[in-house]
Amino acid sequence: MNLAESIAIGLVFVAVAPPARAAYLLFGVFVVARFGHAWAYATAQNHEIRATFFSVGSIAWAASLPVANFDGPTARITENAIRRFLDPTPFPFPA
Repeated sequence: MNLAESIAIGLVFVAVAPPARAAYLLFGVFVVARFGHAWAYATAQNHEIRATFFSVGSIAWAASLPVANFDGPTARITENAIRRFLDPTPFPFPA
């Protein structure tokens, strides 16, 4: 999915101000789509099947971000990952 599509879907989600239950539903759809995408790769499915799972998951993730005024679980996970990658402290490696 293109970045522009992700942003547009996120803006629509914010504009309609859905209940928090919608975010949990979308997050669940995202998780199922990610498992489906992994299955498609593991079983060597064609590109169209893999792309379908990837697109559904991407849409669900983007639509889940603005829940609870961008303070829901999806937004917090995303923020934590971005903050960690922007932190100049090196990642610890196991000894």
